[in-house]
Formats: sequence, C-alpha cells, structure tokens
Amino acid sequence: MGTACGGAGTDSGAQGTAPTELRLAIGGEPEDGYDPTLGWGRYGSPLFQSTLLDRDEHLDVVPDLATSWSTSADGLVWTVDIRTDARFTDGEPVTAADVAYTFTTAAESGGLTDVTALAEAVAVDEDTVELRLERPRSTFVNRLVSLGVVPEHAYGADYARDPVGSGPFRLVQWDVIDQRLHADAVLFGWGSHDPAEMYNLYSSTRAGVEYWNPGFYASPRVDAHLEAAMTATDEATAVEHWRAAQHDGEGTGFGPRGDAAWAWLVNLDHTYLVDECLDLGTPQIEPHGHGWPVTAGITGWQWSC
Repeated sequence: MGTACGGAGTDSGAQGTAPTELRLAIGGEPEDGYDPTLGWGRYGSPLFQSTLLDRDEHLDVVPDLATSWSTSADGLVWTVDIRTDARFTDGEPVTAADVAYTFTTAAESGGLTDVTALAEAVAVDEDTVELRLERPRSTFVNRLVSLGVVPEHAYGADYARDPVGSGPFRLVQWDVIDQRLHADAVLFGWGSHDPAEMYNLYSSTRAGVEYWNPGFYASPRVDAHLEAAMTATDEATAVEHWRAAQHDGEGTGFGPRGDAAWAWLVNLDHTYLVDECLDLGTPQIEPHGHGWPVTAGITGWQWSC
C-alpha cells in the first residue's frame, strides 16, 4: 500500500470541512516499484511523475508538460516543447534533457514500457526535445501520454522505491503488500486506450509471446491492416486500418462480425464504489482495470461534502 500526498488542505477534524486525505485500496502493486522507465504508469496516470501529454475525459490528447508538439511529415521525428515552470519535488526544474534521459533510459532498460520504435531522444535546447524514431509508429503518441518524466540528476538504483517527480502527488510511504498466488485463472482481462493492444492480441507475429495472442489467431488480411495501422504516419489513416482489422466490410476481421477470435465480456459501469462525497467529475471511457488505472482522473476529483 502506498501513501501519497497532494496539495495542502484544511484540518479534516473540523466539522463541515472537506477531507484532506484519500486512501485507496488497489489490487496489486508494481513489482518494479514506481519507476516509469521500467513500466510504472504505462497505462496512464503515473501519479508521481508528469507526462508530456495527457488525455481528457473525451480521450482527446491534451498537454501536460508539453506546450506544443508536432510530427514530421515522414512520421520519424516528434518535436515537443515543454513548460519552463515545472519543477520536481526536490525543487529542480524539469528540462528537455530530463525528457530525453527518460525516453533513452526506458528504451535501454528492457522494461515494460514499449519504446522499441525510438532511435534516439535529443534535447535541442532547455525546453525542446526531439524524439527520433526508427520507423513511423502511429501509436507512439501514447508513450507521450503514459511515460512519466524522471529527473536525470536524481535517478539511481533506489529511484523505484523513492521516486522524485513533478506529478500532482509525491510518494510519502510504501507499505509492501504480501504477494498472494492465485491457483486458478478464470479469464483474461484486456483493455486499453492504446490500440497497440489490438496488435498484440491479434497479430500472428505475437502468437504465443507471453500472454499475447494465446489462441494463436492468424489472418493474413488482418495482419496486413494491423501492420499498416502501426506504421501509419497520421492518426486518421491508422484508425482506418485499426477498424478494417476488426472488420473490413467483406466478412474478414478479428471482431464478432468476422472471425470472433475472442469472446468479450463488457463491463459498462466500471467504477465499482464511490464515496457519495467524492465528485469524480466527467470520467473517460474506462476500458479495464488492467489497462486503465482507477486514478486516471484523480487530479479532477473533488470533495463535495
């Protein structure tokens, strides 16, 4: 169990005032700690670290650290300008060098954050970074949304247990929960705002790789659309191929109108329990607890009574 502190508040003991502490019981904790370069926050909301971009309640991409961003015509260079007022919890400023260091470290760590398309990350100046790719990757925007920025000056072997970041919260205490083994797996849980999950679940190239595509589903036409979607240089083209991979209008696809490679159970009401005095605002579409952290919109939560 982790304890995190946010902004200052009033005394919660005073009658009629809003609480200043929120405690969440969340199943599981990151085995590698709270290090984004190893996979912490890879589904969004790293809590203790800021990301370059974010998604609002409509799933539109919006800035976090970034003030502007653009992609080259060939899809190989992402240029991001960042804020000059952001600071880490130790008081040091967040710079483009920290962003470059974060992406480079994530690429070299072999962790769960997928930045395999990255060739190099370069700080052009104090507040501009270029992320140069080996090949176009339409889903790379999700790395800008999910990869929390770590400080180069304060990153070391113990960072995962004592993270320094520029996010809305700082880690105060981590009480490690005893690990329990579950003998019987009932079903798989999948879901993500990142369409790369479709590629991993249905591409024949991922068949039998860890838990990806465990049914060894294979369709040349679906593979072609998945590859085209992954390498597209603009989102509209990528979306066209993601949809065609599900069903191309001619009877082929991995979805229910095609091969129906998976039987899906859909949970329409994903927020299980809410304190009546806790206003969650307007939530995003919630794909799954595995691919969508319950804390995704936490910066917009407010006590209402």
